[in-house]
Amino acid sequence: MSEPTPSSGLSPRQWSVLIFLVGLLLFLPTVSYEFTYDDSYVIVSNPLVQSPALFPKLWLRSYLGGDVNTNMGHWRPLGASTYAVTWWVFGDRPAVFHLTNALIHALNGLLVFGLARRWLRCDRAAGIAGLLFALHPVHIEAVANVIGRAELLVTLFTLLAWRVHLGGRPTAARALGAAALYLCAMLCKESAVPGLGLFVLGDVIMAPRRDRAWLRERLPLWLAHLGALALFLLLRRAVLGIWGAPGIDRMPTNPLSAESSLTQWLTAITALAFHWRLLLWPVALQFDYAHRAFPAVTSPLDPRFIAAVIALGALAALAIWAWRRARGVTQGIVIHFTAISIVSNIAFLPGVMISERSLYLPSLGLCLMAGVCGEALLRRWPPMIWGLAAVGLALGAQTTVQMRCWSDDLALFTHAAERGSNSTMVWGNLAAARQGAALKRGLQALEEPESRALLLGSIEASDRAIEIWPDNLDALALRGQAWVLLGQTDLAVTDLDSVLERGPHHGRALRLRLNLARERRELDLIDPLVDAALARNPHCVVALQARARWRLDQGRPEEALEAAEHLVELLPFSGVAWGFVAEARAALGDAEGAAEARRQIERWHWTIGLGQ
Repeated sequence: MSEPTPSSGLSPRQWSVLIFLVGLLLFLPTVSYEFTYDDSYVIVSNPLVQSPALFPKLWLRSYLGGDVNTNMGHWRPLGASTYAVTWWVFGDRPAVFHLTNALIHALNGLLVFGLARRWLRCDRAAGIAGLLFALHPVHIEAVANVIGRAELLVTLFTLLAWRVHLGGRPTAARALGAAALYLCAMLCKESAVPGLGLFVLGDVIMAPRRDRAWLRERLPLWLAHLGALALFLLLRRAVLGIWGAPGIDRMPTNPLSAESSLTQWLTAITALAFHWRLLLWPVALQFDYAHRAFPAVTSPLDPRFIAAVIALGALAALAIWAWRRARGVTQGIVIHFTAISIVSNIAFLPGVMISERSLYLPSLGLCLMAGVCGEALLRRWPPMIWGLAAVGLALGAQTTVQMRCWSDDLALFTHAAERGSNSTMVWGNLAAARQGAALKRGLQALEEPESRALLLGSIEASDRAIEIWPDNLDALALRGQAWVLLGQTDLAVTDLDSVLERGPHHGRALRLRLNLARERRELDLIDPLVDAALARNPHCVVALQARARWRLDQGRPEEALEAAEHLVELLPFSGVAWGFVAEARAALGDAEGAAEARRQIERWHWTIGLGQ
């Protein structure tokens, strides 16, 4: 592919410096942010990330440590490994994690610029594309939320693979290098799978010629990428036991899982057009679109569906029209729809219905289109440079203001609620964030007006979450916990019993109800509660802990040991589980077994509170 022709304005080096600095400095304020949202269980409370001894398990099981059904079939070992290494070296310092994300984002901006130069053959058009990628507000979630790094790494390795793929005359080394980078992208997150389509379609669209010689030249590269995809699927199958997404009947984060096939398709098509609205008008952004935040489309006569079909048809017509006039526009449209295909709810239902972070790589398509259009405007009307600069400043300002809500959980969920979110997840997490803010003040401060206001606010948020989705047992359990902290035990018991009636193995509700049973001297309730939980889920950690503790208190160490050993099978790295084993073996007179268990406690002392 020929080198890009120079254009008036900045040199390629100057463009590179500008794009890198904009991408880095714009998101540099995030170094003062805390871990937020999913960071808590992916990083902060995940022993697989925190212990070097458990590092192999990141590659041998779902990256959250649970089974395939609880983790939606996520196997992302390379991305999770970056969290682990950062934690080992720097500990629980969110600033380092955030700085790493900002640096990767800035590097991705450089890669966008480099690839755009090859495709558009114009430095200024490529510079516009790279700058837009660096400052677009829709990237806030991917960069400001630490676990958004998965999207950043997918894009980094995909763009690197594409750069090698286009780097020159195809050779075996080049094909293997590009395929290895593509494999790395998929090991960061499954959303990298469409990379094969990106590489092949990109070659077809941007090729100056398409004959047999060209096909023989490109085919080895395509086959190498196909081999990388096959290897990834085989490895994933070996680890998780499934080829694709797990068969989960209902996902609370994706309400389409409870809808008919027709509704799923209609909503998915409408959502495809909605993604373009987020890209073209990124003003009212929010991180969650579940439940009523994006209502399902149940009829093809729904105005939203009709508008979506018209918009998508217009994009298809534009791609065809631009094929001979502005090939970069066609490339951009194809890149967007190919990259977003795996999370589009069309082939299968992903974990969420709509996610701004999932637009990180697909936004490359819009950036290319903006580069082509911006360059065309500047050639015809050079003063338009001021208009484009104003648009860039407005987008940068929007990014700066919008990303502040990611500073901590309370700010994030308060912002979403204030924007009128109809998501049960938002309101449930707001309830948890308000309780967390109250508890940070200390147990002694719970009687103070500020703490009580936070707890009452938590109850209000729980009420809203339950109103939106009556089956939100987490919100109901959180309300019960708030009543406990406020000293209203009768109200707490009502809520917790309601949760356990529908989900007897619900961890938070079961733990709280067992504690209340002890406090209220309702000891005859302990065994029925534990039995009901284990009947529904024999691996319920809270129930097994309660069984071990209660049997020890009753002087029945044999049964306590049975429950404790089951805990160790589930959580071999839990100091709590080994503590029960040590206590039970000591009660049975097994001094050697108790000593070995205590050695395991010392080994896993940093997880002593796991599961409590």
